[in-house]
Amino acid sequence: NKLTAREALGLPNNCQIIGCAGRLEVEKGQAVLIEALPFLPADVHLAFAGDGSQRQGLEQLVESLHLSHRVHFLGALDCMPRFYQSLDLFCLPSYFEGLSLVILEAQACEVPAVVTNVGASTEALCPRTGTVVEPGSAFAMAQALELKLDKPSSGNPRQFVKQSGDLRTTARNYAALRHRFL
Repeated sequence: NKLTAREALGLPNNCQIIGCAGRLEVEKGQAVLIEALPFLPADVHLAFAGDGSQRQGLEQLVESLHLSHRVHFLGALDCMPRFYQSLDLFCLPSYFEGLSLVILEAQACEVPAVVTNVGASTEALCPRTGTVVEPGSAFAMAQALELKLDKPSSGNPRQFVKQSGDLRTTARNYAALRHRFL
């Protein structure tokens, strides 16, 4: 339950929460997500799960934009499903990425996602419930986030993860490929 998860994490219940999980490093793009927040309605908050070398700089950015009451740094968490369950939307604003498991984890917890068009992020994103944005633009990020919060897609991203992320299905597909080329 979303309210129970928020209570356990010390997050407010009277707002919409966009979450981001991962190392707090420049290449992960969290600064762009913070810079997008002033373009979003006042009842939208950000929650960050994770830690890294950029935490102090990100906290200073939040303070300089007078957003401390809307941004929550949770640090490294032991129970990531609880974090995802507390969210209205997940965002991965990376500049560089491989195949990010956090996109799959959030969607497996039934949270739609907005991700940047880098690495294999689009392959991990449910095409019916997810949104892709180009990296680096706070305004474009804000537009995508607001649209997703205002008009949630129908469908459940968990189904996509179950179908595309099933190891048995992947093994069958690899076996079929191997037999095609032998």
